[in-house]
Amino acid sequence: MKKVNDKKLLNHYLKTNKISSLFSNNYNDSFELFYFQKNEFIIQQGYESKYLFFLVDGTARFICLTESGALIPFGIASDLVVFGEIASLHQQDPDASVQAISEVYCLGLSLEANREKILNDNKFLRYVIDILSEKVQSLDRSITAFLSATITERLASYLLQVNNNGKLNVTVKNCADSIGGSYRHTNRVFSLFVEEGALKKINGKYFIVNSDILLKHCKQNNFNI
Repeated sequence: MKKVNDKKLLNHYLKTNKISSLFSNNYNDSFELFYFQKNEFIIQQGYESKYLFFLVDGTARFICLTESGALIPFGIASDLVVFGEIASLHQQDPDASVQAISEVYCLGLSLEANREKILNDNKFLRYVIDILSEKVQSLDRSITAFLSATITERLASYLLQVNNNGKLNVTVKNCADSIGGSYRHTNRVFSLFVEEGALKKINGKYFIVNSDILLKHCKQNNFNI
């Protein structure tokens, strides 16, 4: 995470995303601009955030680490959304993580300086209730799908989420850990995808060359997280 000291860019994001419309009070002078590299965590499960973060540029994913060690992705955000809203406001450790899957810019609002003011901002709290409801429904659907899906379906969906213009910056082991499969089984599915023409391996790296084949695997049992 890097703080960006660019007032002009900060004001641009405030204006284009109409951040002030989410609040009853004016916080424009309190916002700070932050940059996150790809794969960097914006919110990390188990660690209290000192900021409310508003995604204004880039793409991030929501992920949850289960007690069994499986990493379940349950949504992607590329439009304006707030991260860390409930746990951070109440000084609790979040139950899920938010990870950048591209370069990301977020507007941050310090909770140390603004917590009480925000907790008394009814307009913003109504907004939080709406997005929390959407997240809970998304997580419920994803966990149900994850538990009933095959390793092939899980891997196909996972690869569709984490690729960067077709390039996969993940190893077979990374994928096995993330989808709750064994290394051997996951490696066999990678080989299957190569044989089917969905993936191509170049210099030890995998690339998606036909996403429709992967998508077909996800849709076989209506699984797409």
